[in-house]
Amino acid sequence: MDLKAFIRRSQVLEQYRRMVRAAKLLARHRPAQGAEVLAQIRATYRQHRDERDTIVVKSLVADARRQLDMLEALADDAAGTPRAAAARDAYEVGHGWPWERRR
Repeated sequence: MDLKAFIRRSQVLEQYRRMVRAAKLLARHRPAQGAEVLAQIRATYRQHRDERDTIVVKSLVADARRQLDMLEALADDAAGTPRAAAARDAYEVGHGWPWERRR
């Protein structure tokens, strides 16, 4: 295994672990939804574990990164953590630049 493949493998494993952690957090607050998400994560990673084409792997990693962000936000929202509330408030339409009036 060359260096790039080794680094990519470690990135994929870290993403998988973060997704599983977020799904378990979601499962604590919404058991049915969390179990379904966890099963889907495991099935998807098993389905693609033998993929060796670098372009396909990069695409899968990018898709997983976007899904991980959404899953972590969903899990934080279900848990009621401040991070979720801050993220919602930060992107509320009509607040902040360019809507701020300069004095």
